[in-house]
Amino acid sequence: MENNYKSMKNWFLKDLIKAVTKYKMINNGDRVTVALSGGKDSVTMLYMLYILKKQSHINFELSAIHIKTSNYDTSNLKEFAEKFETPYYDVDIEFENSKDFSSINKNSICYWCSKVKRGALLKFANQLNIDKIAFGHHADDVAETFLMNIIQNRKLGSFSPKVIYDNQHCEIVRPMIYIRESKISEIHSKMNLPTLKYRCPFESENIRGGFKEKTKEIEKIFEKKDFVLSLINSLENIDETNIWKNLILD
Repeated sequence: MENNYKSMKNWFLKDLIKAVTKYKMINNGDRVTVALSGGKDSVTMLYMLYILKKQSHINFELSAIHIKTSNYDTSNLKEFAEKFETPYYDVDIEFENSKDFSSINKNSICYWCSKVKRGALLKFANQLNIDKIAFGHHADDVAETFLMNIIQNRKLGSFSPKVIYDNQHCEIVRPMIYIRESKISEIHSKMNLPTLKYRCPFESENIRGGFKEKTKEIEKIFEKKDFVLSLINSLENIDETNIWKNLILD
């Protein structure tokens, strides 16, 4: 790995550092943990943050937490984290066989699952006195969430690069917001990084896949290769004078 470090800046470090510094995601002395789902995005982010820790001026501690929802093997995640000198934790909640889980409406499972997992993650991270929890959302996720909010939820916006809670010590950060999914796939493949073999049985219920395809179609229709990055730039360059909500009197 050492021989590859010099090429990392142009490959991904520049965009990673841009997000981390612009939104003050990681500071000297921070205890940072990766929400390691086991998918290519979170696995690649752990690798990126390890490189950031080794190559940048930011001095921080790094760990990884996996929220385990059923009885499956996570040994490859543990081995991967240990390979990159990163403490790894399994948090076992196994709710898939619970009575509460079986009664959830299929259309609400993804939302419910995400909420439960985030709650368990925050609770455990606070016990470890973690300062920042890094989520593996990337630039394409920003665009897809933006479109989903307009079409499904009738609101304008996407998720925030950083979430600060009033009642929690931890903050949630998203260091990959300027990095395209295609780049993450390239890194994951070239560095031969692992993925969790377990697949969620309700994966097909998630509507995000449809919006992923529609986002790609928009790029083709308008011949706009960097539509996703343009949308992110727009979120950072809002014309406040033309936001209708500002004109509504309570």
